[in-house]
Amino acid sequence: MGHIPAEAQPVFRERIAELHCPDYWIDPAMATEKNGQPWANWQGFEYPLALLGNFQLQNSALAIAALQELQQQGWDKLTPEIIQRGMAKAVWPGRLQWVDYNGQKILLDGAHNPAAAAALADYTHHLVDHSDHYLPTITWVMGMLSTKEHDQIFRHLLRPGDRLLLVPVPDHDSGDLPGLERLAWQIMPELREVKVFDDCFTALENSEKIDGHSQKLTVLCGSLYLVGHFLKKIAIFSVSYF
Repeated sequence: MGHIPAEAQPVFRERIAELHCPDYWIDPAMATEKNGQPWANWQGFEYPLALLGNFQLQNSALAIAALQELQQQGWDKLTPEIIQRGMAKAVWPGRLQWVDYNGQKILLDGAHNPAAAAALADYTHHLVDHSDHYLPTITWVMGMLSTKEHDQIFRHLLRPGDRLLLVPVPDHDSGDLPGLERLAWQIMPELREVKVFDDCFTALENSEKIDGHSQKLTVLCGSLYLVGHFLKKIAIFSVSYF
């Protein structure tokens, strides 16, 4: 298991004891680099880190630990070289995925709960704050289901000067857009603007026209259903790395 909040650990340990199964508490891998590309090191084993985001250090460590346990159980075909090749080919559509759309590079991420929004914020805020390539503010094209923690997601993502373009989540119980607009202003009054659109494609067209900058970061997020709808419409299911 990876990081489990301290208050939840007794529940996990109780269930583990009931099942009489071994437990492994896995620490994150360490970030490294090889030939200018991101790699990771977990307990001396080095491997490519194809997926973006600091949280992949924990996820990948869990994967490596599981593979090494299988090796101990006789899966001798899982050689270090095969594991490295597999890690290099890892893809996760809709999770920190870069795509080219109508000549602009867009970042896609589900970010459908506070933890996922925090992970997205960690990546995007670091990107704009530590890069000469991007303007310091972000355009968020966002749709959320009505059942989600809208306020917490906004608090993680929105910063002064950002633009928020709200859209519905097609074919699902989408959050009330005027209500989300009011909530966004309450949480972050320093936003550049908040607008409501009928669909994500119209919002993305608006983003391109108003900003007029090639160095802006546009993020489509808030719902895995929304990201899936976008990918289905443009028929892109491969990861585009920045």
